[in-house]
Amino acid sequence: MSKCWSRLLLAASWMCLQTATLSDGNKPRIECPPPQVKYITMNTDTIVEIFDKSNVNVSDNSRLGSSVMFDPPSIVLDRTSINHVQQIEATTTDASGNNNTCRFEYLIKAAPCSPLSLETPLHGSKSCAAKFGGSGFTCSISCDTGYVFYDLSTSKTSISTLHLPCDTGVPWSVNIPACADASK
Repeated sequence: MSKCWSRLLLAASWMCLQTATLSDGNKPRIECPPPQVKYITMNTDTIVEIFDKSNVNVSDNSRLGSSVMFDPPSIVLDRTSINHVQQIEATTTDASGNNNTCRFEYLIKAAPCSPLSLETPLHGSKSCAAKFGGSGFTCSISCDTGYVFYDLSTSKTSISTLHLPCDTGVPWSVNIPACADASK
């Protein structure tokens, strides 16, 4: 960066007497957000996060500003992302070429009351529908033909289907029992 100090020599004339070059060796400051949790509710849900300067706090001693780049610049979150962590790296560079980096993370989870957060039993199936007004879900969990819920069946009764409700934001309140071979 160059600065020129001038002095008035004649009534309306300015002349550059001295030029100084100032070196900026200070890195810009960057602060990333804390880890975030994003929830996926349905198989068809997709969340696209596009990152920009508003995702981080940046400051620099230069008045010329700084740029921010993200790696990756965006992420797509869907059911395949559940229980995975996405790491994002943000790098800021000032007008003098100094840079600084920070990282932040997104953890992707199935929403607490979601068909995705309710297990499907081995040798079984799951069918879910939204409650009226979108206040949660009701799921039917069934064992395949020839299988029953072992933990819930007695010598007189065999149970092969369960109907389970949950309310939005509240985790399922049941552990899904195993589907066992009914002939044993």
